Amino acid sequence: MFKKVLIGVAIFFGFLILIGIFFGGGEKKTQAPNVTPKEEKTVETPKADTQKAEEEKTEDFEKAYQKIKIGMKKEQVKNILGEPDSIDETEVAGLGKIENWYYYKGFAQGVMITFDNGKVSSKTILK
Repeated sequence: MFKKVLIGVAIFFGFLILIGIFFGGGEKKTQAPNVTPKEEKTVETPKADTQKAEEEKTEDFEKAYQKIKIGMKKEQVKNILGEPDSIDETEVAGLGKIENWYYYKGFAQGVMITFDNGKVSSKTILK
């Protein structure tokens, strides 16, 4: 008897669920109203202009590097290339002070100018 009641209750609830689903008791789907998308404004950076400017800077720096000559004084180099990005100083017994000035701009990876006792002794392109 208990089994028959339990089966009857299960059938009744199953029937209610089916009716609910069949007659729209499930999820309601709504459509979004017609919405016009907002107008997007994009500002484009002209890559060609940026690239051209970088190439000009590189060319200018390369020309400046070519002006550096062995025997120039520090002030002359500063007038051509500007202040260095970093400086390495070493005191060598019997030879005096050696300085390496590094510039990290322009062509290649950078430039190193070496001074022996305040005068250019070499210049190197760092890659």
